[in-house]
Amino acid sequence: MTPEEIRETLFRTLDKLDELHATLKTHPCALHRKTSLHTGSYRGAKVCAILRSFVETSELEGISIVKYFTSFFFEAVCSGRTDYENLLPATISLPA
Repeated sequence: MTPEEIRETLFRTLDKLDELHATLKTHPCALHRKTSLHTGSYRGAKVCAILRSFVETSELEGISIVKYFTSFFFEAVCSGRTDYENLLPATISLPA
């Protein structure tokens, strides 16, 4: 992928995450039930649980989930960092 394609994919993903975050705030129980029943596989359910844990941890830390995922994907994908313990919501350095 070219840098432009990566950037476009990242922004599309962030838009979807922003919509997901708004939906989680307005309909948390219904959305959890809906996603839990329709993940399609054990792996899909596991990925859903991991993403939800990042969303909830970011909220507890007072961090914008969009800013967190932007920083995370930039560091992990574009910069090639593999020290994932330093890319958690509590430890990652976010832009102002």
